[in-house]
Amino acid sequence: MLSCNYILVNCKIFKIILILIKAVSAVKFTVYNYNSIYNIIDPCYTSDNVTSCFKTPEELANYMGPSIYGVSLQGNNTLVNSFGYYYSINDTVIQHIKKTNKIIKSKK
Repeated sequence: MLSCNYILVNCKIFKIILILIKAVSAVKFTVYNYNSIYNIIDPCYTSDNVTSCFKTPEELANYMGPSIYGVSLQGNNTLVNSFGYYYSINDTVIQHIKKTNKIIKSKK
Protein backbone atom coordinates (compact mmCIF):
# COMPACT_ATOMS: atom_id res chain seq x y z
CA MET A 1 0.00 0.00 0.00
CA LEU A 2 1.35 3.43 -0.95
CA SER A 3 1.45 6.24 1.58
CA CYS A 4 0.06 9.69 0.84
CA ASN A 5 3.53 11.24 1.21
CA TYR A 6 4.93 8.91 -1.47
CA ILE A 7 2.15 9.87 -3.88
CA LEU A 8 2.57 13.62 -3.22
CA VAL A 9 6.33 13.50 -3.77
CA ASN A 10 5.89 11.57 -7.02
CA CYS A 11 3.19 14.02 -8.13
CA LYS A 12 5.55 16.98 -7.55
CA ILE A 13 8.34 15.24 -9.44
CA PHE A 14 5.94 14.49 -12.29
CA LYS A 15 4.90 18.17 -12.48
CA ILE A 16 8.54 19.28 -12.59
CA ILE A 17 9.25 16.80 -15.40
CA LEU A 18 6.26 18.13 -17.36
CA ILE A 19 7.52 21.71 -16.95
CA LEU A 20 10.98 20.70 -18.18
CA ILE A 21 9.54 18.84 -21.17
CA LYS A 22 7.44 21.89 -22.08
CA ALA A 23 10.51 24.14 -21.90
CA VAL A 24 12.47 21.84 -24.20
CA SER A 25 9.61 21.35 -26.67
CA ALA A 26 8.73 25.03 -27.00
CA VAL A 27 8.04 26.19 -30.54
CA LYS A 28 10.52 28.94 -31.45
CA PHE A 29 10.00 31.20 -34.46
CA THR A 30 12.00 34.03 -35.97
CA VAL A 31 9.92 36.84 -37.50
CA TYR A 32 11.51 39.00 -40.18
CA ASN A 33 9.87 42.39 -40.36
CA TYR A 34 10.91 44.96 -42.96
CA ASN A 35 13.05 46.78 -40.38
CA SER A 36 13.71 44.26 -37.60
CA ILE A 37 14.21 40.63 -36.71
CA TYR A 38 12.82 39.15 -33.51
CA ASN A 39 12.24 35.76 -31.91
CA ILE A 40 8.93 34.50 -30.55
CA ILE A 41 8.56 31.47 -28.29
CA ASP A 42 5.20 29.64 -28.22
CA PRO A 43 3.06 32.40 -29.79
CA CYS A 44 -0.62 32.17 -28.82
CA TYR A 45 -3.74 34.29 -29.08
CA THR A 46 -7.13 34.27 -27.37
CA SER A 47 -10.40 34.65 -29.24
CA ASP A 48 -13.84 34.06 -27.71
CA ASN A 49 -12.19 32.77 -24.50
CA VAL A 50 -10.35 30.07 -26.48
CA THR A 51 -6.55 30.14 -26.53
CA SER A 52 -4.89 28.88 -29.70
CA CYS A 53 -1.16 28.45 -30.25
CA PHE A 54 0.73 28.44 -33.53
CA LYS A 55 2.62 25.25 -34.30
CA THR A 56 3.98 26.05 -37.78
CA PRO A 57 5.59 29.11 -39.40
CA GLU A 58 2.83 29.05 -42.04
CA GLU A 59 0.12 29.53 -39.40
CA LEU A 60 1.95 32.41 -37.74
CA ALA A 61 2.79 34.14 -41.04
CA ASN A 62 -0.83 33.88 -42.16
CA TYR A 63 -2.02 35.37 -38.86
CA MET A 64 0.52 38.24 -38.95
CA GLY A 65 -0.37 39.19 -42.51
CA PRO A 66 1.56 41.11 -45.15
CA SER A 67 3.17 43.51 -42.65
CA ILE A 68 6.04 41.01 -42.23
CA TYR A 69 8.68 39.80 -44.65
CA GLY A 70 8.43 36.22 -43.40
CA VAL A 71 8.55 33.71 -40.55
CA SER A 72 10.90 30.78 -40.03
CA LEU A 73 11.63 28.25 -37.36
CA GLN A 74 14.40 29.68 -35.22
CA GLY A 75 17.79 28.83 -36.71
CA ASN A 76 16.38 28.08 -40.17
CA ASN A 77 16.93 30.37 -43.17
CA THR A 78 13.80 29.32 -45.10
CA LEU A 79 11.01 31.85 -44.62
CA VAL A 80 7.35 31.70 -45.47
CA ASN A 81 5.29 34.85 -45.95
CA SER A 82 1.58 35.41 -45.34
CA PHE A 83 0.75 34.36 -48.92
CA GLY A 84 2.42 30.97 -48.49
CA TYR A 85 5.51 31.70 -50.60
CA TYR A 86 8.83 30.30 -49.40
CA TYR A 87 12.10 32.24 -49.51
CA SER A 88 15.64 31.45 -48.58
CA ILE A 89 17.31 34.33 -46.75
CA ASN A 90 21.06 34.86 -46.55
CA ASP A 91 23.34 36.68 -44.11
CA THR A 92 23.56 39.75 -46.37
CA VAL A 93 19.82 40.37 -46.13
CA ILE A 94 19.85 39.78 -42.37
CA GLN A 95 22.71 42.27 -41.92
CA HIS A 96 20.82 44.82 -44.06
CA ILE A 97 17.70 44.48 -41.90
CA LYS A 98 19.76 44.86 -38.70
CA LYS A 99 21.60 47.90 -40.11
CA THR A 100 18.32 49.54 -41.17
CA ASN A 101 16.91 48.89 -37.70
CA LYS A 102 19.90 50.62 -36.06
CA ILE A 103 19.46 53.66 -38.34
CA ILE A 104 15.76 53.91 -37.47
CA LYS A 105 16.45 53.64 -33.71
CA SER A 106 19.14 56.32 -33.85
CA LYS A 107 16.77 58.79 -35.59
CA LYS A 108 14.17 58.58 -32.79
